[in-house]
This record gives sequence, C-alpha cells and structure tokens, in this order.
Amino acid sequence: MIKRLIFPVLIIAVILLFGLTSCVKQDFDKPPSKDIPVGKVITIKELTSMYQGQPIVFDTAMSTYGVVVGDESSGNIYKNSYVQDSTGAINLRLINPGGLYVGDSIRIYLKGLTLSDYGGVRQLDSVDVDLNIVKLKTKINIEPKVVTIPELAGGKYNSQLIMLENVEFSAADTAKTWSDPHGLTTQNRSLMDCDNNVVVVRTSGYANFAGVSLPNGNGTFVAIASIFNNTIQLYVRDYGEINLVGERCTGGGGGGGGQGSGTQSDPWNVAYGIANQNAMPYEVGWVKGYIVGSVKSGVTSITSNDDILYSPPFNLATNVLIADSPDEKNYQNCVIVNLPAGKPLRSEVNLVDHPDNLGKWLNVSGTLRTYFGAAGLRDSNGESSDFELEGGGGGGGGGTGSGTQSDPYNVEFGIANQNASPYIVGWIKGYIVGAVKSGVTSISSNDDILYDPPFDLATNVLIADSKEERNYQNCVIVNLPAGKPLRFDVNLVDHPENLGKWLKVKGTLRTYFGAAGLRDSSGEASDFELEGGGGGGGGTAFFSEDFNTNLGVFTAYSVTGDQVWGWGNFDGGCAVMSGYVQGTNYPNEDWLVSPAISLAGKTGVKIEFREAINYITNISDMKVLISTDYSGSGDPSINGTWTELQGFNRAPGNNWNFVNSGEVSLASYENKTVFIAFKYLSYSSGSATWEVSKVELRD
Repeated sequence: MIKRLIFPVLIIAVILLFGLTSCVKQDFDKPPSKDIPVGKVITIKELTSMYQGQPIVFDTAMSTYGVVVGDESSGNIYKNSYVQDSTGAINLRLINPGGLYVGDSIRIYLKGLTLSDYGGVRQLDSVDVDLNIVKLKTKINIEPKVVTIPELAGGKYNSQLIMLENVEFSAADTAKTWSDPHGLTTQNRSLMDCDNNVVVVRTSGYANFAGVSLPNGNGTFVAIASIFNNTIQLYVRDYGEINLVGERCTGGGGGGGGQGSGTQSDPWNVAYGIANQNAMPYEVGWVKGYIVGSVKSGVTSITSNDDILYSPPFNLATNVLIADSPDEKNYQNCVIVNLPAGKPLRSEVNLVDHPDNLGKWLNVSGTLRTYFGAAGLRDSNGESSDFELEGGGGGGGGGTGSGTQSDPYNVEFGIANQNASPYIVGWIKGYIVGAVKSGVTSISSNDDILYDPPFDLATNVLIADSKEERNYQNCVIVNLPAGKPLRFDVNLVDHPENLGKWLKVKGTLRTYFGAAGLRDSSGEASDFELEGGGGGGGGTAFFSEDFNTNLGVFTAYSVTGDQVWGWGNFDGGCAVMSGYVQGTNYPNEDWLVSPAISLAGKTGVKIEFREAINYITNISDMKVLISTDYSGSGDPSINGTWTELQGFNRAPGNNWNFVNSGEVSLASYENKTVFIAFKYLSYSSGSATWEVSKVELRD
C-alpha cells in the first residue's frame, strides 16, 4: 500500500534524544558486552534471500554479522541503519533512534524480528538496539564500492555503501538546495553522469545539510544505494563525503536529466521524469518524449523488456512509453504514460488504434509517479488541453473560439461538432435560455423545453449564442452532474435568476436528450464560470484559502503523534495530513485551524471546500468543526467548544480524486466570529491521508 507521504516533524523530546545520544562520551574501544544468544549464524546474503514474497518472523535463535555503513548522525536517515558484510547488505528499521554508528561491527540477533520488503529493499523490522544488537568493535572502516549509475539498476547494491565517479547534479538542480529545510519535506534531485544516465538523490528536510546549495561541479559521490519500486535512490550519509568540485561534463552534461522547467512550452525531458518519480510532494508538470512502445496486454508489473512491445501490432491501449530517443528499446530509460479511458489522450495517442504514432513526440501533463511498477506519468486529465502530439492531436479546432478557457467555442461550433471522432473536449460559452422539462427523455420539439420560470428539472440548462433564443435546435444542452458546484450554482430550479446569464463550461461535445449536448464535465468549480459569480460557488467569497504554496492563514496543531498537517501541490495546492510514514501507521490527533472569521453583517453564509481522502479509516476521523469561543491560539482540543458541521458531500475515501463538498449553511452563526477547524485522527491499525483545498465562506 503506497500513500502520499508527509514526513513527520520531530517533537522536542526526540530532538533532545538525538542531542543526548551525540553528546555522551563513550569508550568506543570497549563496547559493552551483552548476554544475547548466538544460535545459527548466517550471512546477510543468506538472510535477504530467505524473503520469497511474504514477511518472515524468526522464531529460533539465529544471528548475522555486519558493519554499520549508514546511521542517523546527519539527520538524513531517521530510525534506520544500514549494515553490510562481504556478501550483501540490509536495512535495519529501529524501534528507537540512536545507538548505532558508522563503523560499528555488530551481531544482529534475529529471533523475534521480521524480514520484509519495502519497495524492493530487504529490511529487518522493529530492531531493538538493546535486545537485538551486540557491538563487537567500533571504528571499522568500510570502503565504498565504486560503481556506475547503470550498474545500480535492479537494486543490485541495495543498502550498500557505494561511490559514483565523474558525476554531477543536473544543470536545472544546481540552483536548488539539497532539500527543504523550512517545510521539512524530503526532496529528490537528479544526479547524472556524462552519458546522461540519471539517478535520484533523496534528501530529508531534517538533514543537517538540507539548506546547503547543491554543488555545481563534477566528481565523486558517496552514498547508500536504495530502490523504491524500480526507481534507484541514493541517500547521503555524510555531506563531507561529497566531492563535486571538478569541471562539469562537456556541454553541461549533454542536456540530460532535469532539463526543462515542466511547463507546456518548456517541458521536462524523460530523464528528469525518471529521476523524479514519487517525489514528496509529487512533481506535476509537462514531460516531452518520443513514443517508442507500450506495455503488453496482461502485464501488471514490468520486470524486463519482454513485457514491452516496441513494434506493432500493439495490444494494450491504456498506455504508451516515451523516451528521449525515438530508438530507445530499454523500458528503464522510458516514462510510461497512462492514457485515461474515454479521454482524447487515449483516443488520439494509443498505439493499438494509431500504430503510426510510433516515433512521434508527445508532450503531456501529469504527475511523476510509478506506473506498472516503473517510471510513470499519471493523473493526466486526458483532455485536449493536456497534451500535444506531433502532427496533430491535443485539441479540436475550427469554428469560433479555440476551446480554451480564455477562448471558448461558441454554441454554433458546439452544435456543428457533436459526436466527432474522437469526441471534442473543450470550453464552450453561451447564454442560459432554458431547461428541458421534467419527464422528457428525448427532445422532439420546443414543447419539451421550458424557456421561462418556473423550471422543474435541475439536471441541465440550454445555452445559446443569443439570450433571446427559443429554438432548441440552436442550443447546446449542458449536463449538470449531481452533487457538483455546476449543478448547485447553475440550475434554474434553484436559480431562475441565472436565465439570460452567460455560462462558460468545460466538457465533451456529444448528444444529450437526443439533441446537441455538452457532457462529461467534472462539474467542479474549476470547470465553469457563471456571469456574476459561480465557478467556485454562488455568492461572494469573503473568506478564501487556496493553499497555493503553503498552509496560508491556517495553523496546524499537533495534539498527539509526531506527524502534522503539511502542504502538498495537489489540486493547485492543498493541506495534507497522514499518520502513515515509511510503511508504518502512527496514532495522531491533529487540527488545522483557521483564523478568526467575522460573520458580522453577513447573510446567507455558506462554507464550501474541496478534499481528497485515500486509505480511509472512518469518515468520522476527518471532521469539519466550528467554534465561536476558541481563543485563537493554543491546543484546540482543550480550548473552545467545537461543533461538527455536517451535510457535506464527502470524498469516497479510496482514491486521490478531489471532490467538492457542496455548500453547508452557517446561518445560525451569522453576526458571530467563528473559527473553522479540520480535525484528523489516525491509529496504529490504520491511517488515512486527508487532503483539503480551497476553503471558502460566501454570503
């Protein structure tokens, strides 16, 4: 189970523990002895090879020996250590931080421990330094294994100390720091050789070098090798072991990974897409590459190039592989682009129907995250505005307007281009002139339409190029999806005053009620504009927080647990909370609280927000609360009286899709000052991820 990760903020007690551990003088030449059984002795290679797909709990006396090559001293690794012998290496996941240091020669007592796998890395879970570790010697020096970036493929050197030579950070990354020391998030950077082979360097925001600028030169790089779902990752154990001061590769690395800025006009190349898989937060942007193949039908996780078709006939329309070279035949140098069902991206790009697309360039927006167990680009809306294909594709045309939000189609174009193959998806603008009558299933005449109030069907409106239009054949019928702002704000049953207003809306030009229609709109606030308001809810917003770049005016309070509300770049920016960290669920109670909001002089006040929930525990663990007596600071769990707000349209809890909550009335709080809070609970048995965006109060 993979979740969007929000890395924990360490509580003061933990920080003090680190400090005490590092400051206590120890006699390293005489490590304390422990009376811990030995049992059967095995090598680390023998240990790791025991894993055959299912966790193993050791119930007999067994031991393995090794030397610590990675510890927590730099802050880049937390509650983990890496141990290797002459045969291999393994990751130790510690119950408590501290106690193991680089150069410690140790015996690991295996009884009671669990051997598992996380993303391709073998690990021993819940290691107690006092009960499972015997230190034999200290200050043992292990020289790093000199390898190349291609040799790291497949996780051959997982958890081992390695050195790369003649490498440098991508030109685009040299302007960055190692990580984010302010937001305390873990960041990925692209390290490459002079042949444009790229590997991810992953650095915690807690690392003591997180705020240091990346070196701009070429040289040697010492790190712990790791992997996550086929993406090789490196973890620096000691900043002093990085020596990138030499002259960079000719041409700055040949234009490899990190090139481009991720915009439509300046997209990332494929090397960057590979190097930045599953960054926290996920990287969202445009990637451009040549279409070189697609995954075979029946494959669920790619293990070799035998799982890929690089030439026709193709048999799976859900994806294409793109690469920086049109001749690429190695999936590890490709990004696999998901082609969402029913969208122009699939209908125009897939190789089953369009084998002639092989070798064409594709420029497409999405999220850099694993797909088929390999480097992927997912979460594209798949609309025409979200991709460009060499020689065509990526949008309809003709008629008045280009179908963009700023230059929408007119209604005449919408009528003329119904049910095109492929369907045309875009923005259309017209005046609201009526709605279909209740009980009508297929329009046969203007008698099936209401052009004047009262209206009796909230599922649709008719738009036309003229607000005086009274002929349905000159109109497009816009579907208003249930439970969405588009229906709440636009329908004529509740809002007869919308008659004659212009509506701009995004959807698919296809028949509705047997006549010209616009369907498949998400119905969210981002997909429509209504004259005088709408496209974010009716009325005037007097309080709004979009979480564009941070938590904005909201304040995070951690009542219990180390995890706290953080920021993510999903849905244009959002607040994110999860108690799930690196494979473990942690108990938490965390609040995200607004500043004081005055409702004085406001009438008809409503609140609305957007949210996504995945890995749901119980919806009651994610409450929206309101208070009139909170002091504005301090622990909200003991400060103020809080009442749960109910009646929202809540996210289903099993995906990353954002849902508009719909409006809930705050009429009983008018002329009062209120605080709004989002309260989150998680448990050791389960931890949801909750993402909140665009909180608005309107009157």
